[in-house]
Amino acid sequence: MRHPGVFRGAIRGLAFAISLLVTAQAVAWDWPVTGRSVTIGIDADDSRFQSGGSPFFRFADRSGGDVPVVAPVSGRVIFLDEASGSEPHEADVLVIRSANELWVILRLYGMTWSDRSFRVAEQVGTGDKLGRAAVVELEIYDRLAQRYVNPRALFPYTDRLPQDGLPPLTFLQAGVVRAPETLVPGTVQIVVARENLRFSRLPRRVYVLRDGLLQARHSFIYQDDTRQLTTPEGDLLLFETRVVTGLNEIELEAHRFDGTVERRTARLFVPDVSENVETTPLDTP
Repeated sequence: MRHPGVFRGAIRGLAFAISLLVTAQAVAWDWPVTGRSVTIGIDADDSRFQSGGSPFFRFADRSGGDVPVVAPVSGRVIFLDEASGSEPHEADVLVIRSANELWVILRLYGMTWSDRSFRVAEQVGTGDKLGRAAVVELEIYDRLAQRYVNPRALFPYTDRLPQDGLPPLTFLQAGVVRAPETLVPGTVQIVVARENLRFSRLPRRVYVLRDGLLQARHSFIYQDDTRQLTTPEGDLLLFETRVVTGLNEIELEAHRFDGTVERRTARLFVPDVSENVETTPLDTP
């Protein structure tokens, strides 16, 4: 059964996404770490996403040193909490509010601030040097939409991020996982299984077509864009359709955040099960 409100939610999500991108164009964004001389790795932590929280990106020097930290966007400091130092895993927390009400939340572990004295209500500019930290964690909150934003939608492309795109697909019939070659005529759901679902690696949008006609469109700009598509089992439902005897082709397009497009065609050949049924003569004892 198709989830109620999927298309209404998709339209509403698309409107939010368009508004977000239009307003963000007027603001310069940059990643909060600098320096190609260090081996800065960018990882995404999706564990909180699986439990209903917001995912975040983590920056660290893989060689074990610290990294230079800059303000990722111009705006006003609305929160600053410096760690007491009594706990080894404490982080300084800095929140910058941009002009379009996007709140940039930075958790800075092992932070050494620059000579500049930062205070709440102070204005900072994109690229302003903040100091150096061992680990930097980043998440972005859209206060107007009251939703967390995928940072890929705002920041310039970098090859240090894991590639986004179409995850492995799973086919379900009557709630049972089936290999494509074992499908039978009837309803089939195309899902991303829970164990393969990584919000940080989902593309900007996914389009599903059948017979050249658009059947579904999903946007993954906001973290909760996935909630209306999530099944009780935790899978991400991309499309539900009926397959018939013979060849069924379903096309999927992933529009990545770097502007490239990944295309995949699911060719589902459903055999005529009636041809394999052995009949028994009526007079057989």
